[in-house]
Amino acid sequence: MVRLADSRQPELDFSAPPADPAAVASVEEVQQVVEILARLGQLTAAELCRELNRPATDNNKRKVRAIARAAFPGIISFVGSDGYKLLRQCTVDEAWACVRALENLERDTTCKKKLLLDAIHTGKVGPI
Repeated sequence: MVRLADSRQPELDFSAPPADPAAVASVEEVQQVVEILARLGQLTAAELCRELNRPATDNNKRKVRAIARAAFPGIISFVGSDGYKLLRQCTVDEAWACVRALENLERDTTCKKKLLLDAIHTGKVGPI
């Protein structure tokens, strides 16, 4: 964002917007989920919410995803998996399935980024 420090001098503001509390994980939350998964094995986000004594709302499931991201690669989950699992409890095949899922995500994201950049550079962005 650009704002004017006074009427003549623009000033750049690099402050980030406040973080969504559901998108941030604490060390204690990570430790708690690791303990749950160590005890119970692979669980879905809804099952983890129940174990954390929280209703399985979208915000609470978002919190579970944030906890897993903060603990990666100690906790893994990927599109097509059956939930969240400790890496140390995974088979080699499950770890490779995660690698393949991440490669697919990377390829799809790169393709979308290129299409978006093309749209920006060819003037296809903006009001009609």
